[in-house]
Amino acid sequence: MNNVNIVFLIGKSGSGKTSLMNELVENNHFKKLNEVTTRPKRTHETNEYLFVDDDDFKNADDYKKIIQHCKWYLVVWNFG
Repeated sequence: MNNVNIVFLIGKSGSGKTSLMNELVENNHFKKLNEVTTRPKRTHETNEYLFVDDDDFKNADDYKKIIQHCKWYLVVWNFG
């Protein structure tokens, strides 16, 4: 099994996370992982996330496929 390094880009909205990620991917330094969420799809979004229901997300989490789980205020949306 190969070792894999994972880099998380974390910052405030508008801080350049997506621009940096796109640059890293375009220059073949990194591969972008698929993102999964249970939050509602926004009208302008296309293929940025895989939108799933809570049951599908929990199923994936049981098998250690989900890396991150975030709680936002009073609403729980899952991201991976």
